Amino acid sequence: MEPIDAVRHELAVLAGRKESRVVGWSKGMPSEWNPEQVKNPETGQYFTLNSAWQFTADLLRAGQPLEEITLAEPAGKRAYVMQVKLEGGSPELYIKLQLGGGVVIGRSFHYSRESNSTPVRRIRL
Repeated sequence: MEPIDAVRHELAVLAGRKESRVVGWSKGMPSEWNPEQVKNPETGQYFTLNSAWQFTADLLRAGQPLEEITLAEPAGKRAYVMQVKLEGGSPELYIKLQLGGGVVIGRSFHYSRESNSTPVRRIRL
């Protein structure tokens, strides 16, 4: 199993369990987890917190491309990004996840923009 496949599996399992999902913002760990501002392409309704996590877990299980990045905040930590093409002419969906002590941390869930955050070092896996 490739290292990214192991990460993908762990992220999918954790994202699929309500008790292992964390969303929060702190000074050293900014977050932009805004599912209520993104329309679910399957229903046409805005995502809820739970449906955003389930959608994320489903994408991971389906093999959506996943990119490892090195974060600026907290400096040097790793996170994993998916940029998802949505149907219906919507902008791409930007999802960023971080692993932490048996939980998955939701860092970003929003429509993609030109610059999503402070510059990060990107690593293609």
